[in-house]
Amino acid sequence: MGAAWAFILFFVFWGPEMSQDERDEAAALARQYEDMRSQGLSLEEIGTRRAKGLGPGGEPDVNELAELKSADTAKHVERVRDDVVGV
Repeated sequence: MGAAWAFILFFVFWGPEMSQDERDEAAALARQYEDMRSQGLSLEEIGTRRAKGLGPGGEPDVNELAELKSADTAKHVERVRDDVVGV
């Protein structure tokens, strides 16, 4: 039981669970949610907009577009080894 307490205390004092960047991102999402609620949107409409990546005004979210453009695209590379093929 002492090991469990030591484990818990170690991770409690180890540091924050979220970095400042993660906190800022969560705060921005909360502000965006509150903006949409203050505009009178229902939870269903907010969920639909978030699923489509739209901002509060119905326009595409700039951050979402930047992430999509900067994302690495997967490429299929086929390697043929001579010893496997039997050449």
